[in-house]
Amino acid sequence: MNVELKSGGITLPYQQTLVNYCGRIACLAATTLYTPASEFARALGLRGHKPFNLFELSPCLNCARTFRLHVASAKASHGPLGACLHLYEAHEYRQMRLFTDEEGLAGFALYGREIVSVFSHAIRKQTRALPTLIALAVQLGGVHLTCFDTNLTAMYRRSGFEETRRVSWNDELAPGDWNYAALSHFSNGRPDVVSMVGGPGTTCFEVVN
Repeated sequence: MNVELKSGGITLPYQQTLVNYCGRIACLAATTLYTPASEFARALGLRGHKPFNLFELSPCLNCARTFRLHVASAKASHGPLGACLHLYEAHEYRQMRLFTDEEGLAGFALYGREIVSVFSHAIRKQTRALPTLIALAVQLGGVHLTCFDTNLTAMYRRSGFEETRRVSWNDELAPGDWNYAALSHFSNGRPDVVSMVGGPGTTCFEVVN
Protein backbone atom coordinates (compact mmCIF):
# COMPACT_ATOMS: atom_id res chain seq x y z
CA MET A 1 0.00 0.00 0.00
CA ASN A 2 1.37 3.40 -0.99
CA VAL A 3 0.96 6.04 1.69
CA GLU A 4 1.26 9.77 0.94
CA LEU A 5 2.62 11.21 4.16
CA LYS A 6 1.63 14.65 5.36
CA SER A 7 2.53 16.74 8.39
CA GLY A 8 0.63 19.89 9.27
CA GLY A 9 -0.84 19.98 5.77
CA ILE A 10 2.59 19.77 4.13
CA THR A 11 3.30 16.88 1.77
CA LEU A 12 6.44 15.17 2.99
CA PRO A 13 9.37 14.38 0.67
CA TYR A 14 8.81 10.62 0.59
CA GLN A 15 5.87 8.28 0.15
CA GLN A 16 5.95 4.98 1.98
CA THR A 17 5.13 1.51 0.63
CA LEU A 18 5.26 -1.65 2.72
CA VAL A 19 7.16 -4.36 0.88
CA ASN A 20 8.59 -7.80 1.42
CA TYR A 21 11.74 -7.93 -0.69
CA CYS A 22 14.21 -10.73 -0.12
CA GLY A 23 17.32 -11.16 -2.26
CA ARG A 24 16.12 -8.68 -4.87
CA ILE A 25 18.15 -5.69 -3.80
CA ALA A 26 21.66 -5.13 -2.51
CA CYS A 27 20.48 -5.12 1.10
CA LEU A 28 19.17 -8.72 0.78
CA ALA A 29 15.91 -8.03 2.59
CA ALA A 30 13.77 -4.93 3.10
CA THR A 31 10.50 -4.05 4.77
CA THR A 32 9.67 -0.62 3.36
CA LEU A 33 10.15 1.23 0.08
CA TYR A 34 10.34 5.04 0.17
CA THR A 35 9.58 6.78 -3.12
CA PRO A 36 10.17 10.52 -3.71
CA ALA A 37 6.90 12.47 -3.78
CA SER A 38 6.33 14.21 -7.11
CA GLU A 39 6.57 17.72 -5.64
CA PHE A 40 9.82 16.89 -3.87
CA ALA A 41 11.32 15.33 -7.00
CA ARG A 42 10.33 18.33 -9.10
CA ALA A 43 11.74 20.83 -6.60
CA LEU A 44 15.06 19.02 -6.28
CA GLY A 45 15.24 18.67 -10.05
CA LEU A 46 15.17 22.45 -10.36
CA ARG A 47 18.24 22.51 -8.12
CA GLY A 48 20.11 19.97 -10.19
CA HIS A 49 19.47 17.01 -7.90
CA LYS A 50 17.88 13.70 -8.82
CA PRO A 51 16.12 11.97 -5.89
CA PHE A 52 15.94 8.18 -5.82
CA ASN A 53 14.12 5.34 -4.07
CA LEU A 54 15.35 4.10 -0.72
CA PHE A 55 14.67 0.86 1.15
CA GLU A 56 14.53 0.26 4.88
CA LEU A 57 16.31 -2.97 5.73
CA SER A 58 14.94 -5.77 7.80
CA PRO A 59 16.19 -5.62 11.42
CA CYS A 60 18.37 -8.71 11.21
CA LEU A 61 22.07 -9.37 11.72
CA ASN A 62 22.58 -10.45 8.11
CA CYS A 63 21.26 -7.12 6.81
CA ALA A 64 23.35 -5.25 9.38
CA ARG A 65 26.46 -7.06 8.15
CA THR A 66 25.61 -6.31 4.52
CA PHE A 67 24.92 -2.65 5.32
CA ARG A 68 28.31 -2.44 7.04
CA LEU A 69 29.97 -3.80 3.91
CA HIS A 70 28.24 -1.10 1.83
CA VAL A 71 29.45 1.64 4.21
CA ALA A 72 32.98 0.23 4.25
CA SER A 73 33.09 0.10 0.45
CA ALA A 74 31.87 3.70 0.14
CA LYS A 75 34.36 4.80 2.80
CA ALA A 76 37.25 3.24 0.87
CA SER A 77 36.08 4.72 -2.44
CA HIS A 78 36.75 8.28 -1.25
CA GLY A 79 40.38 7.75 -0.34
CA PRO A 80 41.67 9.84 2.60
CA LEU A 81 38.33 11.66 2.90
CA GLY A 82 36.74 8.34 3.76
CA ALA A 83 38.22 8.68 7.23
CA CYS A 84 35.46 11.20 7.95
CA LEU A 85 32.89 8.39 7.75
CA HIS A 86 32.58 6.38 10.96
CA LEU A 87 32.10 2.65 10.48
CA TYR A 88 30.14 0.91 13.23
CA GLU A 89 30.24 -2.80 13.99
CA ALA A 90 27.48 -5.06 12.64
CA HIS A 91 25.99 -5.65 16.09
CA GLU A 92 25.75 -1.86 16.54
CA TYR A 93 24.05 -1.40 13.15
CA ARG A 94 21.54 -4.07 14.15
CA GLN A 95 20.28 -1.66 16.84
CA MET A 96 19.65 1.05 14.23
CA ARG A 97 17.20 1.64 11.38
CA LEU A 98 19.14 1.09 8.14
CA PHE A 99 18.39 2.55 4.70
CA THR A 100 20.00 2.03 1.30
CA ASP A 101 19.33 2.48 -2.38
CA GLU A 102 18.75 -0.54 -4.61
CA GLU A 103 22.45 -0.98 -5.44
CA GLY A 104 23.77 -0.44 -1.93
CA LEU A 105 25.76 2.58 -3.09
CA ALA A 106 24.07 5.22 -0.93
CA GLY A 107 22.32 5.19 2.39
CA PHE A 108 22.25 6.18 6.05
CA ALA A 109 21.29 4.91 9.49
CA LEU A 110 19.13 6.27 12.28
CA TYR A 111 20.21 5.66 15.85
CA GLY A 112 17.19 6.99 17.67
CA ARG A 113 17.01 10.58 16.43
CA GLU A 114 20.67 10.76 15.43
CA ILE A 115 21.60 10.52 11.74
CA VAL A 116 24.75 8.44 11.28
CA SER A 117 26.77 6.68 8.56
CA VAL A 118 25.50 8.84 5.70
CA PHE A 119 27.31 7.41 2.68
CA SER A 120 27.48 7.65 -1.09
CA HIS A 121 29.94 5.54 -3.10
CA ALA A 122 32.25 7.42 -5.47
CA ILE A 123 31.15 5.26 -8.43
CA ARG A 124 27.48 6.28 -8.19
CA LYS A 125 26.25 7.56 -11.54
CA GLN A 126 23.87 9.93 -9.79
CA THR A 127 25.87 12.44 -7.79
CA ARG A 128 24.60 14.73 -5.04
CA ALA A 129 22.96 11.98 -3.02
CA LEU A 130 23.00 13.93 0.24
CA PRO A 131 19.78 15.98 -0.25
CA THR A 132 17.81 12.81 -0.93
CA LEU A 133 19.28 10.92 2.02
CA ILE A 134 18.88 13.77 4.48
CA ALA A 135 15.29 14.45 3.37
CA LEU A 136 14.20 10.94 4.29
CA ALA A 137 16.26 10.90 7.48
CA VAL A 138 14.57 14.09 8.68
CA GLN A 139 11.11 12.86 7.64
CA LEU A 140 11.59 9.74 9.77
CA GLY A 141 12.62 11.68 12.85
CA GLY A 142 16.34 12.33 12.39
CA VAL A 143 17.18 15.56 14.19
CA HIS A 144 20.90 15.78 14.87
CA LEU A 145 24.24 14.63 13.49
CA THR A 146 27.96 15.10 14.04
CA CYS A 147 30.63 15.62 11.39
CA PHE A 148 34.17 16.83 10.93
CA ASP A 149 34.44 20.44 9.77
CA THR A 150 35.44 19.54 6.21
CA ASN A 151 33.24 20.09 3.18
CA LEU A 152 30.56 18.13 5.05
CA THR A 153 29.60 21.08 7.25
CA ALA A 154 28.64 23.25 4.27
CA MET A 155 26.79 20.36 2.63
CA TYR A 156 24.63 19.79 5.70
CA ARG A 157 24.01 23.53 6.04
CA ARG A 158 22.60 23.54 2.51
CA SER A 159 20.15 20.88 3.67
CA GLY A 160 19.01 23.19 6.46
CA PHE A 161 21.08 21.97 9.41
CA GLU A 162 22.53 24.47 11.87
CA GLU A 163 25.63 24.23 14.00
CA THR A 164 24.98 23.87 17.73
CA ARG A 165 28.35 22.87 19.13
CA ARG A 166 31.97 22.79 18.04
CA VAL A 167 34.77 20.80 19.68
CA SER A 168 38.44 21.26 18.87
CA TRP A 169 40.40 18.41 17.32
CA ASN A 170 42.01 15.94 19.70
CA ASP A 171 44.87 13.83 18.32
CA GLU A 172 44.12 11.11 20.86
CA LEU A 173 40.61 10.66 19.45
CA ALA A 174 41.57 10.74 15.77
CA PRO A 175 40.18 7.94 13.56
CA GLY A 176 42.70 5.15 13.05
CA ASP A 177 42.79 5.75 9.29
CA TRP A 178 43.18 9.54 9.52
CA ASN A 179 45.86 10.94 7.17
CA TYR A 180 47.02 14.33 8.44
CA ALA A 181 49.04 15.14 5.33
CA ALA A 182 46.35 14.23 2.83
CA LEU A 183 43.74 16.22 4.76
CA SER A 184 45.97 19.17 5.59
CA HIS A 185 43.71 21.59 3.67
CA PHE A 186 41.17 21.20 6.51
CA SER A 187 42.69 23.17 9.40
CA ASN A 188 46.11 21.60 8.83
CA GLY A 189 44.59 18.15 9.06
CA ARG A 190 42.90 18.83 12.39
CA PRO A 191 39.32 20.00 11.72
CA ASP A 192 36.86 20.70 14.52
CA VAL A 193 34.09 18.23 15.31
CA VAL A 194 30.75 19.93 14.65
CA SER A 195 27.34 19.00 16.07
CA MET A 196 24.37 20.08 13.94
CA VAL A 197 20.59 20.09 14.35
CA GLY A 198 17.83 20.07 11.74
CA GLY A 199 14.19 18.98 11.58
CA PRO A 200 10.90 19.47 9.69
CA GLY A 201 11.73 23.16 9.20
CA THR A 202 14.85 22.35 7.20
CA THR A 203 15.38 23.04 3.51
CA CYS A 204 14.41 19.54 2.42
CA PHE A 205 10.88 20.17 3.72
CA GLU A 206 10.61 23.74 2.49
CA VAL A 207 11.17 22.71 -1.14
CA VAL A 208 7.86 20.80 -1.17
CA ASN A 209 5.81 23.40 0.67
